[in-house]
Amino acid sequence: MSNAIAPAGTYVLKSFVISALTEDGRPNTQESSESIDLKAIVHTWDLSESMRSGAIQGTAKVYDTPGVFYKFPLRGQERLTIEYEDYFGEVRTENLFIFAITDVNPAGSASDDILEYKLHFCSFGKFFSDRFSIQRCIADGTGNARRYVPISEQIDTLFEDYYDDGGEGTEKSILIHETEGPQKIVIPNMTPENAIHLLARKAYNSEYPTHMYRFFENRDQYYFVNLEKWIEDYDEESILNFQYVKGPPDNTPQEEARRMRYITNMSFGTYVNTMNSLTTGAYYRNTYEIDLNNRRTIDNNYSHKEEFKNYLYAHKENERIHLRHTDQFIDQHLNNSHTTYVFKDYPDSDAPQAYGLRPRTNFAEIMNTRAATLFNMNENNISVTIFGHNKVVAGSIIDVEIPEFKDQNDVDVRVSGRYLVESVKNVFVENNYFQNLVLIRGPQLSRNRRQSNEQVVV
Repeated sequence: MSNAIAPAGTYVLKSFVISALTEDGRPNTQESSESIDLKAIVHTWDLSESMRSGAIQGTAKVYDTPGVFYKFPLRGQERLTIEYEDYFGEVRTENLFIFAITDVNPAGSASDDILEYKLHFCSFGKFFSDRFSIQRCIADGTGNARRYVPISEQIDTLFEDYYDDGGEGTEKSILIHETEGPQKIVIPNMTPENAIHLLARKAYNSEYPTHMYRFFENRDQYYFVNLEKWIEDYDEESILNFQYVKGPPDNTPQEEARRMRYITNMSFGTYVNTMNSLTTGAYYRNTYEIDLNNRRTIDNNYSHKEEFKNYLYAHKENERIHLRHTDQFIDQHLNNSHTTYVFKDYPDSDAPQAYGLRPRTNFAEIMNTRAATLFNMNENNISVTIFGHNKVVAGSIIDVEIPEFKDQNDVDVRVSGRYLVESVKNVFVENNYFQNLVLIRGPQLSRNRRQSNEQVVV
């Protein structure tokens, strides 16, 4: 796409092709071919991806003048292939599955030759994997030779068996971050996506103490990743910069190109909710282990107020961060510990594996740190809208500059800086492409880096 005079956010829908998934779904009339391009009759469409979701999904609003609804006909069992080009000439192709057709109505009272409806579609991997229900415990061998394996190996098995399935399923690959220790986990009648989310909540790696594992799909591929390692490994050169700018319109070609890095709309959402912090254990947590075999209990206390200082975030290193509440207020009023009770049916960390006990689960480390970190990440997200970039996907890291909303308009150092893109809703309206982003500040472990007793801002 030539961007010399194109308005910011302009995109080109190159094709929007539907085709039958099975032989008996193909049209049997000469009026229709085996596939058909709906590009000319699609008015708006969207595609959502999130680090909290194992699948991408979207919708399209269609004004059907050629009668595709009847001639093809549409049954909710079609493949959908979308090719589109953003402002910068970056082309993407999405391979999806149409699973629903809703809101079917005549388009207007003055005409009876136009039908409007909404197509609902998801990634083909979502459709393919959701056909299965898993009731199994993944391990190597049987009987006395049975060997339990780390969660990362279990994820690899699940993806091969239920997503790829010998090349019959998704064409996308998966990136899997390593986990520590064998785990005996029974999957109790779940879809593959829910089973992997279950394993993500139990994943452990001592090198990354927040244990923030996520399973998600974006427009590039699938991921089972530890957020700390994800941020640590991220390519600095690919990080894009955006700034919130409001001012008189400037329609010169040079300004249109600059506007592609503008934040057009934003919201801080819930900036702070002290009652929520009070009731959900934002700062103090305890995992209480009940050891029936040895007739004892074990307290595992955690203070996020103290521990968060040991982490770096998605920021640049020279930025300072603080928690929403002050230390004195936390100690005096938010000091109740949120307690989780677990039965200890696993050996101590320094004890050998015993018959009848499952491998060590690391409940204390995971439940305390992960829950508190996740809460504070959610408390510090912001929502922004930008013009569409095909390189910005769920899991991207971006830099944002946000002013203080007052007379001087100085940069707000509390909320400006580096963020992890948790979710993206790609919205296409006629020839315009926007992205609604939810941004979070993900944790990263500080190893061999600058240490400071000063607080740094979430």
